[in-house]
Amino acid sequence: MLEAFAHEPSQPPFGTAYRPRHNLPGTSTIQRAIEALAVDELIERHGAGYRIAEPFLAEWIVRTEV
Repeated sequence: MLEAFAHEPSQPPFGTAYRPRHNLPGTSTIQRAIEALAVDELIERHGAGYRIAEPFLAEWIVRTEV
């Protein structure tokens, strides 16, 4: 989820195009992951979707991707 949010913040994560583009599991699993990340304050709601709360973390994720 964090990789997806780092690459495409503010996009609805439950969309039929978003999930396969980021190789994400089913919607119930995505919802649980979002809830956990929000509780830990790693993500925040933004527009129709979510984004990583700390911009430097998002940049680090994109830069260190293998």
